[in-house]
Amino acid sequence: TLSGTASAPIIVRAYPGERATVNGDISVDGNYTWYWGFEITNTNTAAQNVMGINSHCPGCRFINMVVHDHSGDGFGLWSEGPNQVAYGNIVYNNGFHGSTSTSYGHGIYAQNNTGSKLLQDNILFNQFGYGIHIYGSGNAFLNNFTVDGNVSFNSGVGDGMNYTFGGGSPLVNFVANGNMAYYNPSKMGNSFRVGYNFGTTNQNGTATNNYIVGTAFVSQWTAGLTFTGNTIINPNGTVVLLDQDVPTGSNWDNNRYTTSISSPFSALGVGYGFSQWQSKFGWDAHSTLSAATPREHI
Repeated sequence: TLSGTASAPIIVRAYPGERATVNGDISVDGNYTWYWGFEITNTNTAAQNVMGINSHCPGCRFINMVVHDHSGDGFGLWSEGPNQVAYGNIVYNNGFHGSTSTSYGHGIYAQNNTGSKLLQDNILFNQFGYGIHIYGSGNAFLNNFTVDGNVSFNSGVGDGMNYTFGGGSPLVNFVANGNMAYYNPSKMGNSFRVGYNFGTTNQNGTATNNYIVGTAFVSQWTAGLTFTGNTIINPNGTVVLLDQDVPTGSNWDNNRYTTSISSPFSALGVGYGFSQWQSKFGWDAHSTLSAATPREHI
């Protein structure tokens, strides 16, 4: 319940030159407190749904934390805490690896109503569920997110993706820029999802300059989606999947695709070759498609 102010936040850090580890979890219910540069883990493997950081804290920041091996989410950043920042954290091995319906757990699970949330320059890997999960059903809010410069790889050990953005409420004023997503060749599935298939109408979305190994999955953008400057690599599979609508009035161009299959684009259950995709939807006039794996990916 530590509470500072916007101009004078409380800062919680390890003592200089020492390593601090919290064995357990932290519920953050104050205001304007910065948690900075220490480790949170949980060695009690018998406990389920233990979340590393469970924050309802307006104006709080989580900086350069190491959060790992929790049976629930690594971070929960909820709507009651607007203007939160998660920056430069290392988040891994979170989620319950069981075989029942209670198997779940994401790296960062976030919702937002007023104000904004910034998820920037985090490294996430090997979550049981999703790497970054901006999601909610019912009355959850998914407003004003910026997801920038994160790296997520091999998340979705159970059933998930590296990134999923969207749920039962619309994404509003959403930006995903400069993120990276990677899967090992043995698990080359949906890696980066923008929008969700609950019949919502997402508004004012931007996905730019992202580097995606796997499939980019786009849902429920009836208009207003900018999808430019992205690199999508799926050597033997679909590069873009549209499942419930085709965004109209969108800016979709200057992307780079890599795959060896003849119909690597899918829209509403129909496969398209690159030229068919361009002519059908009027997109990607200046984009490229190659079968050769980029050198930086080797």
